[in-house]
Amino acid sequence: MACRIQIKRKPLKPLKLVANAVKQHTGIQIIRADLDFGHRLGRFEDGKSRPVVLKFISKERKIQVLKKSKELKLGHIYPSENLTPLIQEVFNSVRLKKRDTTESVWTRSGKIFYKNRDGSINRVLYSQYDEWLNLPWPQKSKHQKNYKYRFVNSNLHSKLLW
Repeated sequence: MACRIQIKRKPLKPLKLVANAVKQHTGIQIIRADLDFGHRLGRFEDGKSRPVVLKFISKERKIQVLKKSKELKLGHIYPSENLTPLIQEVFNSVRLKKRDTTESVWTRSGKIFYKNRDGSINRVLYSQYDEWLNLPWPQKSKHQKNYKYRFVNSNLHSKLLW
């Protein structure tokens, strides 16, 4: 997980096109030697784009691409860290369940950080995952996304419902 990023955008076929799109939008050239592998997530469906996961050889290169894409605030290409389902669920919990007290939430190398409205920056520890997962979800408005999975029970090793 440490050297992987996920790119969500319109459908691109070969890995070379993904590398060209990243270069075009970030100015960073990704060559084959930078990557261990790349693949799409999910099943193929006509007209639907699927995220692409790129595994970089070096962590520094991955961070360089993520930082550059954040600086440029790209509109139609979305590089992000490829998180495990558990970490993604905790990240969503931190981001959505305490909106009134948290200003921003981000991940770095699979670790979740959040900034409170008072300016203090905190890291979510593994021992706090249960606490965040057990907080009630806010009332869903018509503009919020439906999440595909939700953890059952408070046990961290419980099954995911898909």
